[in-house]
This record gives sequence, C-alpha cells and structure tokens, in this order.
Amino acid sequence: MSRDRQDPMRKPLAIAAFGLLLIAAFLGLSRLSRGEPSGPGQPESSAAAGPQAVAPRAAALGAEGALPPREEQSSTPIADRPPQTPAPAGSIESLPLGGLVLDLTGRPVSGLSVGFYEFDDRLAVGVTPAKSDADGRFAFARPRRGGTLRVLDEGWTTVLVPTLYDEEELHEDLTLVVVQGARLAGVVVDPEDRPVARAKVHVVLATDFRPKLARILDRCCDATFETECDAEGRFAIPRAPVSEDARLFVVARGYEHATVPIGADRERQRITLQRAHEGDTLVGRVLDAATHAPLRAELSLGDLSVATDERGEFRLELWKVAELGESGAELVALVAGRVPARVRASASEWRRRSAWPGDLTLFIGGEGLRIRGRVLRVDGTPHPTARVEFAPPTPLLIPDAIEFDEHGEPMQSSIAVEGALAPGEFVTAPVEPGRYRLRVADPDTLDEMITEPIAAGTRDLELRLRDHGTWPALRGVVVDRRGQPCAGADWLLERSARDGEAARQGNWQNADGEGRIAHPPISRAIDTLCVKAAGVAEWQRVPLASLPRLDEFRVVVPVGCQVRIEADGAWRDVESATLATADGNDSPVVITRGNLAFGTARIPLDGGRSQTFVALDDCVELRLFRGAQLVHRTPVALQPGQLIVLRP
Repeated sequence: MSRDRQDPMRKPLAIAAFGLLLIAAFLGLSRLSRGEPSGPGQPESSAAAGPQAVAPRAAALGAEGALPPREEQSSTPIADRPPQTPAPAGSIESLPLGGLVLDLTGRPVSGLSVGFYEFDDRLAVGVTPAKSDADGRFAFARPRRGGTLRVLDEGWTTVLVPTLYDEEELHEDLTLVVVQGARLAGVVVDPEDRPVARAKVHVVLATDFRPKLARILDRCCDATFETECDAEGRFAIPRAPVSEDARLFVVARGYEHATVPIGADRERQRITLQRAHEGDTLVGRVLDAATHAPLRAELSLGDLSVATDERGEFRLELWKVAELGESGAELVALVAGRVPARVRASASEWRRRSAWPGDLTLFIGGEGLRIRGRVLRVDGTPHPTARVEFAPPTPLLIPDAIEFDEHGEPMQSSIAVEGALAPGEFVTAPVEPGRYRLRVADPDTLDEMITEPIAAGTRDLELRLRDHGTWPALRGVVVDRRGQPCAGADWLLERSARDGEAARQGNWQNADGEGRIAHPPISRAIDTLCVKAAGVAEWQRVPLASLPRLDEFRVVVPVGCQVRIEADGAWRDVESATLATADGNDSPVVITRGNLAFGTARIPLDGGRSQTFVALDDCVELRLFRGAQLVHRTPVALQPGQLIVLRP
C-alpha cells in the first residue's frame, strides 16, 4: 500500500519532473496546464487528457460509420520538408539514422560532429560520429538500439535532443538544435552573503524556439542544464548554453526564485536570493511516550519536513515553510509504525516562535492500528480484485519505514501489508486511534461503496458489494470520418457520477490493428464507452444504452492531424489561438515536448507562430486572440497524413 494514491487516468512525469516543471513555468507553459497527462502505462502516442478532463462531444454513430467530407477551406501543406514518418516495416535495418542540425532560428549549422549515445550515456559502439554538411544534414550507420543524439564539438551544446526508444523512431529526419556552449560556475548567497546550500541552478532559454522550427518535434526533448549547490553555495555546469537569451534560473526552499542573465565572467557567476518570508526557527525534540528515549523522527509542517538527530532534537526554519491553508499550522512528528505526535500553533502568526509552546517536546505513542476484513460478492464468495482504502477525509497513514538522505533529511516512506492475504481479504495501512470510513472499489463493475465509520483496530470485518446485473459482451469497431479503421484507438469503460459519488474509469485499452475492440460481459453499473483515436486529446462518450447492438457496433471518431500556425503580417502580435468545431466549441489539441504531452484548447503563439501540434480533423475554424480578446476568425479544413500550416 502507498501513502499516495494515483489517479488511474494520470501518468507521472517521466523526464526530470522537478526541473522541467520549473522551466516550463519560466517559459510560460502554464497555459498548457488545462490538460491532463496521459494514463499510466499507456502508449506514448496516447492523448494527454482523460475523459473527465475534456468537455464531452456527442459520439457520431451511423450504419456506414463515415461522415460526408466537408468542403475544403484554406490550409497550406508544407512543401519544402516532408513530415517525419517511420520507415516501412521490413526495410528498417537497411536505412540510416540521420537528420538536421539547426540553430535557434531554424537555420542549418554545418561542420559539427554528432554522436549517438546509448541510454547508459556512452557513445554507441560501432556508430561513428557524423559531420553535418553545408545543409546541416548528417547520417549514421543504423545503431542497434535506442538512445540520444548530441553534438560533440567544444563550444557548442545541444538544447533540443531527439530521444529514440524503439526502431520506428530511428529515421532519417531527426532534428538537433544547438547553441554556443561553455562552462558556467559560481555561487548562490543570501543578502547577508551567506551561502545557500542545495539551491538548484538551471540554465534556460528566455524564449521558446520551437515555434521557429517548421519541423515535427514530438520526440525531441528540451535538454536540461541544472545542478545543485554544495554546502558552500557553489555550483558548476560543464557545458551550458550561453546564447544571448540564456538565463540562470535559481530556486531554493524559502527564497524567492531568481532569474538573471549570464555575466561576462562565466566562471564567477554570483546570484543573491531574497527570502520569501520572514520567520523564526523552532527547536525541539521527539521522545518515546513510554520510555522518554529519543527517537529518529520526521517532523512536518506544511510542505517542509526535517528529521531529528540521534538525540531526538530538531530545528525547523519557519521562514522556509510555504503559506498554509485555512486548517492552520500543525507540526506532526512521525516515527515508523508508531502513533504520531501533533502540536498546533496557538496564534495565526505561526511563523513566530511565540505562537508555539515554550517546551516543544513531542511524545510518540504506541503502534498504529489497522482495519482488517474481507470483501464478498453478492453470492458470498470472496472478491479477489476489490480495492479497499480510506475514504476522504483521508487520515494520516503511518509508514512502516522512513528513509533519510545523506543530509539527514526525510526522503521517502513506505507502507507494507503484513503477511500474505487470501482472496478477498484486506488490511489497511496503520492509522491513529479513531473511526474512519472505507471506500470499496470494484474494478470489474467500476462500482464503489462508502462504509459507515469503522473503529481503527477492527478485525474480521465483512463488506459485501452490490449486484447490478450485466451487459452482453462488447464487440465493435472504431473508424474515422472516412470509414477507415482506427488502428490502436484508445478506449475505456466508465461509470458516470451518481449518488454523490465521482465518476470512475476502467483500465485504458487499445483497439487492434483493424480498429476492433472487445470485452467480456460487464456490469450494468458501467454505462459509458469512451473512445478516441490514439494521439489526440478528446474522448467520444458513447452511452451503452444508445447502442442498437453491443455485439456489433461502429463508433466514428475524429483523428489527429499534424498542424502548425504561422500568423504573419497583421496578426503577428496575436498571443494564442484555438481551433473550433462545427458546433462552435473549442477543440483540445495535443502539444508534445519529448515524453510530456499536454492537452489544451488554447494554443500559445510566439511572434504569431506555434510549434507543431496534433489537432482533430473535425475542426472548421481557427480563432486568434490578443490576451482574452478574439481578433480574427478563418475557416480551415484539416486532412490527416500531411503537415498542415495554417496562415490566416
């Protein structure tokens, strides 16, 4: 069992999450945050938003499965460069790996050596580095496995890196973006000239260069240039971008973020951080309630955690804690397997020492308490796949182990279930004494049940799930508006929100190569089939009751098109755009940055231009905005299979 429960429709950020999110915020990518990351363990091409994140659009259902084509409107395909497409199966091994080396403006860079690195960060054996020619092009003998590409020349560094995981991504039209690079070093201090240890230093580009590149960049990751200051506040980054728009972006707990240009002396950068808040320091200790022996504990206040030393003593700087919510300030001492100790501030000015007890000693209690029992089906047989967890408000779950890093700070904790469990049996994580509600979730029916409050420590509890009857087996096909099967289409089953309970989604699944989906008979608690083409953001919700036959149906879905916007002339100063469907609603698009995909209705523009994104082929209108003001509309028609440039 885990202290944190993940939404089954969300995918953890896989690429340097902390640094990338900070840099994304710096670059203004928060405009994309209205979308949701794709579900865990799903194909990389899957859309960014789960069904609950996007406004539903009625599913298009028909006997023939295809809609009549719309009248063509103004859209201009790119002619000078073909879209990036994988090589045909069967000829992959005979093709080279190659692409273009470009600068930040999209101009080719010649004479640079490009190396292929395997994922162990070593140059691939048997793959000789290639030189870019006068047109910026390079080519390798085909490597045996995936990896990344980087320039090798001193004085240059790669800021956009193709990351290639499988054979189909090893093609001849990859893109590297490079800038001048050099070693950066310096120190981070506070206003009193004291070093700021463990400050994180990033080198970022102040402008987004992707809109300047008329390329499909789905598998290109923004390179990260970051490090952490040592105890003396010193840092060094061996080869960082030093172009005119490069900036040092520095963050440290308790301090305001700082963004500063790179100074003339690249080896002696000096950055001063200002405190985000003023406040005092809490000093106290954690003891065993029975023996008064000192304990190794994790102390938490808001988002800040510290650890006690071997004497059970701790120091917690109140000025490092982020603002707290309405619940107020509560200091919690947590020891593995034991009932935690708590103390609350007595005044709203919790950053002052005077708001806390004079003797700040916290006493840890006995062992945490679990709730044990089993889940049964309606017929009384054990339910082997039912999930049991605490219902909100979720109590503090007591870990059975807490790990501390090399600095003595709490790093992570884990919660284990004691012993092997028989089918249908459950054991909760340990909690403090009290009464708690449990949520029982049935992954087969997507049904859930909230219990009455149950005392912690209860054993031999029996929970029985309801019977809703069953739908027949599902068998159908997913097609596009032209009647062509959507191979690998994404689909899942959903139980709509009801009786105060939230909607629930089943596992994310994929159609086969002919667009067919199938599922054994399912509970009538499930009422909706959600379907979409792979790589797009919007789901089609099909009520199961609306299908004439569940064993032979067709669902028509819009499919994705590679699109970019180039709003020149009078519209060059527009800041964002949307694409609308025939019903006038904004349609979500998918913007990809390496392995991060964002579903968003508002498309950011830089100088009137967007990066390449995926839009649905049922969009009929492009809308341009300055701030929140709509300033222009133009009709469009999107056709899959080509890279389309929209020029209002």
